[in-house]
Amino acid sequence: MLLSAAIASAVAAFFSLSWNMLYSEALLVDFSKPVSILAITVGSIFGTTLLFAAHFFAIERFGNKAERWLNVLIMLLTFVSTLSCFAYTLPLETKRPDLFIGLVVPMHFFPALSFWALLPFFRTANGR
Repeated sequence: MLLSAAIASAVAAFFSLSWNMLYSEALLVDFSKPVSILAITVGSIFGTTLLFAAHFFAIERFGNKAERWLNVLIMLLTFVSTLSCFAYTLPLETKRPDLFIGLVVPMHFFPALSFWALLPFFRTANGR
């Protein structure tokens, strides 16, 4: 489980950092103060690892039937986590604050996408 979580976390962090770079370059905005590279990386790793841990313990405790409810819960919690982006207060000197949401909201979905996309590969490797 740890190797699976590490690989998926690295993928989620890669896509989050790539999105940050592409978005910032394409729209000529700099949100590096409120959203640092370290925060993006740690958030991606933490979120993806948490998903793998929840999946592992749900399957161990409740069996494969728990997976569908866990997926619904992941979907809901990922969506709810995006609401924090709307409550975040940017510094007054921030240029183009209207573009902040477009940068950070997709990043909240990358851990879940990485988890769901890579889970079938890890199941085959682990025999589950």
